[in-house]
Amino acid sequence: MAHMLQRWGWLRRRKGRSVLCLQLGPEAAEAGPWAPLFQALAHRFPRLRCYSYGLGQGTPLGTLPRPQAWSRLLLRAKVHGVFLAGGPAPSGLREACAALSLPLFEAAPEGAWNAPEETRESSADALLARFERALAQGPARSARARRGDRLLRALARRRFERLRDLAALREALGHPEVLWALGNGPSSEDPTLASAAYDSLFRVNHSWKARGFLSQPEVVFTGLRGTVAAVPGKTLLIFQREADFEALLPRCAFLPGRRRFMTAEQLGLFPDAGGVFRPTNGAIMIAVAVALAPKRLRIAGMDLFAHPAGAYPGDEATPNAYTVAHDRQDELSFLAAQLAHYEGTLETTSPVLKSALAERGLTVHDVTQENEDPR
Repeated sequence: MAHMLQRWGWLRRRKGRSVLCLQLGPEAAEAGPWAPLFQALAHRFPRLRCYSYGLGQGTPLGTLPRPQAWSRLLLRAKVHGVFLAGGPAPSGLREACAALSLPLFEAAPEGAWNAPEETRESSADALLARFERALAQGPARSARARRGDRLLRALARRRFERLRDLAALREALGHPEVLWALGNGPSSEDPTLASAAYDSLFRVNHSWKARGFLSQPEVVFTGLRGTVAAVPGKTLLIFQREADFEALLPRCAFLPGRRRFMTAEQLGLFPDAGGVFRPTNGAIMIAVAVALAPKRLRIAGMDLFAHPAGAYPGDEATPNAYTVAHDRQDELSFLAAQLAHYEGTLETTSPVLKSALAERGLTVHDVTQENEDPR
């Protein structure tokens, strides 16, 4: 059954971005360009998923799709680049990559790769550096899909009520003086958080909901349809950009109820740096929290994917690294720039964040140490 579905381009949708690696000849994965490529991918993009055919790496494909089904497979796998060795591109693949604005990299002699724009890179590291922007972006929507999106977007828009500005957000939250901003790192579930009081709670996406710890936030920062569906209708949603909200609308057309929302771009808090990387939802959450100017701001779970306990509480499987679209140094620079404007008391349960901000001259109170039993 799985092979038949793959022939028609149907794959189970999964979270995160991926690459597709196709070995069409008998060459082993350890030979030729594959081993250096996989090593470079694992080093540069630890959270990037891999679909492969003929290699047994990542998520293997049992069969190749029909020529007309390539676009569907690439979209459902959230592919951001295709690597090909062992023969010419299968029928329909090159056309699908062109239509979706996806780079197609083809193996060349002596371990090199032929890349789009008729360029050649002699190593996998050079290839990924050259096309990092393409890998950090994604497939384009077809004109036909965009027409369908417009109809669904119109249906969904009636279910979303926009707050007009920062003053309206502050009013909706009851003018909070003690605000907690929780990412999803291990320090978001530090025991010291269980009994302390706050006026407003901010959270990111919805992985925290299943664990039930501090699971009633007033505001959630996201770009996921799953989060919009998972949180209560009274929860205020904040998306990063207007484009993110517009892209999400078609997938929310049939969700029940009404929802209030804003965007960080609307508030002037989304950076227009023009680079490859963008802030995480957690970083945008901090920017909004600072803009609200509470007397006390406590940050937890922003562990910069460097906490010794791993990426997330109780999760030993997920690589402790940023996803493709984000970068630790860019993230930290953005956080430091936002927090430099904060005039209240800044607290954290994350020793990683405290140390990283201290290197940039920012003072953060470690509330885990302050709440330790002095005996």
